Amino acid sequence: MWEDYYEPSEFDILMDGFKDSIRENVKQEIKEKIERLEKENAELRDVKEKWEDVKRYHEEAICELKREKERVRKELESEKINKLLESLVFTAYRPLAKTEIGPKCDKCDENRKIYFTSPMGRKMSEDCTCANRKVIYVPSEESLFRFHVRSSGEVSTQYFTRKEEGDWDRYDYCGTVYSELPDDLEKVSVFRAIFMNLSDCEKYCDYLNKNLNKKQSV
Repeated sequence: MWEDYYEPSEFDILMDGFKDSIRENVKQEIKEKIERLEKENAELRDVKEKWEDVKRYHEEAICELKREKERVRKELESEKINKLLESLVFTAYRPLAKTEIGPKCDKCDENRKIYFTSPMGRKMSEDCTCANRKVIYVPSEESLFRFHVRSSGEVSTQYFTRKEEGDWDRYDYCGTVYSELPDDLEKVSVFRAIFMNLSDCEKYCDYLNKNLNKKQSV
């Protein structure tokens, strides 16, 4: 049996070539479009990342500006308060405990050490008695604020001390302020007493130191 044989015509050959050309052109166009889209996506991602950086920098700048405004506001408020209080402040004195070391003797070295040999023949050292520290009271200057407070038709005077703590000032209420030295010093609280006169505070410190010396000598 003879199979039918079809020999393509010149037109068919031209059409097949034309189709192949169209396919190649379409593939090239699609490839170029994909490459262009990928490039545009990469550029968009870069723009987005830069925008996020700009946005983050802007937010940080706004926060820093707010912090600076708050700092300036607090400084101005503190300056205004200090100016208002200048007319109310005066110097007072309180007894302050501190430790001191006595004069060096001639029995120890420069570090106030005494060296000796133990009964077992070992070289040893110990602090000299002149290295012992003792507690003494000295007057400490305080900034005292005096306020006149009206309550229930009566005016009372209240005192506060100011202490700087970092960026803020702390005001502590003073319960006992002496304008003159009391007769019975035994009843004066060393932890609460504040004297308006330096000489009164010095006398009270002398009284405290004498009592300490008696206790330390026992």
